[in-house]
Amino acid sequence: MIILFALNDRRTPLSAKVLILITMAYVISPLDILPDIILILGFLDDFLILNALVTICHNLIPVEVLNEGRFKIEKRMKVIKKQFLISVAFVVVLWAILIGLLIYFL
Repeated sequence: MIILFALNDRRTPLSAKVLILITMAYVISPLDILPDIILILGFLDDFLILNALVTICHNLIPVEVLNEGRFKIEKRMKVIKKQFLISVAFVVVLWAILIGLLIYFL
């Protein structure tokens, strides 16, 4: 997530932005160096390549941009956590009503 924030920040160098886009393209690309059908190796190459790309991106992004991204993520996670809890409460209440109606009518 921090890398995506850095993509939109003007302080991020062009080389980092290009590498972030390459990393995102690799993630969504159906092409693989080793097909995933080859057990373990197919997934291992994806893991190693993505890990290397993200590490290089992280090293190219300025520290102040990374810190600001972390702050923004923490702020958003608080809002998302509240929304998640409200959603869970809604689903639990809905299931309780449905079970109550099922018991009442049976």
